[in-house]
Amino acid sequence: MASTNNPRGYDNDLTHIIIELFANAKELKATLKANNIFTLRNLYAAVKKGDVRKHVRWKNGDPTGQEMITEEMFDDLLLVPSFLNWLQNCHGTLPEYPIDIGADVTLRKFNMFLLLDDHGRGGLHGDGTVSYDPATAEKSNVRNNRSSVPPAVQPPSLPTPTPTSNNPIVATQPTACNNDPAPAASAPTPSTGSNNNSPNTTAGNNSAAGSSTTMTSASAASGTTTGNVLTISINNKLNRESQSKMAASVPSIEAGGQVQNNNFIMSDPFLDIDDFAIRA
Repeated sequence: MASTNNPRGYDNDLTHIIIELFANAKELKATLKANNIFTLRNLYAAVKKGDVRKHVRWKNGDPTGQEMITEEMFDDLLLVPSFLNWLQNCHGTLPEYPIDIGADVTLRKFNMFLLLDDHGRGGLHGDGTVSYDPATAEKSNVRNNRSSVPPAVQPPSLPTPTPTSNNPIVATQPTACNNDPAPAASAPTPSTGSNNNSPNTTAGNNSAAGSSTTMTSASAASGTTTGNVLTISINNKLNRESQSKMAASVPSIEAGGQVQNNNFIMSDPFLDIDDFAIRA
């Protein structure tokens, strides 16, 4: 007899089966409750146990006593696990593609399953029951264009920023996860010059004040090197006006890069001088 009251105390799957396949039968709910069958797992276990099956069919498990449910309803109830396995085999593999009992279990499908014989159900036991078969489920994956392993969910890709004048893209600096070395700084280009056909020598590591230029002197009379060294330390660049004043205050130095009267002359006529010192 159908009941208008929805089942209470049962899990969602068993509740759906009671309503959809058995029309919410009052007597079925009574015998399930009397035998502590409130979940689909409990129903699977009850089907496998002979004594529980008797108590579901007859009151107190006595075949000569009161009937709890009809023989037809009892037989259909025993086939519910096989029906669910048949649906799963036709759907896909576990645990990747489980069926949705609320959507896939319908009375129309159940009646179609009951009309099939053991071969039509794909049973392997010869008694009309069906177990989950991974090989059959795998064929269903192929038929339904599914993979045995669902594709992994990929994180959304972030758009590449477009460089603008206000937001330039800065090169990535090396980190623990990015071992690419930073670009090496370009070495400064050494300057060259000539003084009495001798190249200038830059010795930036010998002077804390800055780079220094070393020159040698020659004797006007004998044309030999005197050994005196003039080290001109350049700290700041002066403008050409300051250079002119310096050249005017030192008559022995004149622009031209020549040696006159045993005096030291700048090799570069536009070299700006802050101070200089003579070391023997």
